[in-house]
Amino acid sequence: MIYFLSLKCIGINSKNSVKMVIYFIVQSNMIFEDVNILERMENIVYVELLQIEYMVDVGKLSNKEIDFVARKRDETLYVQVAYELPDNNHETDNLLNIKDNYKKIVVTGRYHEVEQIDGISIVYIVDWLLGE
Repeated sequence: MIYFLSLKCIGINSKNSVKMVIYFIVQSNMIFEDVNILERMENIVYVELLQIEYMVDVGKLSNKEIDFVARKRDETLYVQVAYELPDNNHETDNLLNIKDNYKKIVVTGRYHEVEQIDGISIVYIVDWLLGE
């Protein structure tokens, strides 16, 4: 079965929503012939955030995108998804530009010895899914 889910894009430093909707295609067995590994990982992270009862949006910070802004009661979690961390730290730089004290993580598709970069948690997707 295939589900089409949509997210609104919200401004991180403003109260206004950006008029953009991002659609996720979620198939129960997660087998897509034409979807790359990063898109699969984003789908998995999105569905898991919904499963653990977060309200999920996509964040917009000037011209940068935050993959997921997840909210539950008084908690906010910023999530970037990357197959592996590039040398330029693009994924962490986007999160470092957010000037609040909410938790920020990068979920990766490859295990890394590094667990944190500039205060941002780096988590292997398997460990994240298992809650480790």
